[in-house]
Amino acid sequence: VKPVITARLLGESNFGLISAVVGVGYICGFAIAPGVSGFISDAWGIDSLIGTTFLLALVGSVIFSASVGIKITQK
Repeated sequence: VKPVITARLLGESNFGLISAVVGVGYICGFAIAPGVSGFISDAWGIDSLIGTTFLLALVGSVIFSASVGIKITQK
């Protein structure tokens, strides 16, 4: 599903480069997330970690929804 979404939102021209750039962000987040979540949990507790995770997921959903809406209206 990820390659299809990437191609539809960012175009099929230079898809390999675009996919690599998107993948680097994903892999960096996947590598850094356990350390950041451990720090948040140690510093402010598990409730803050759950709240932070929820807020980041909400922000990501809003940005994704906005980008899909922009792309659809441009066509």
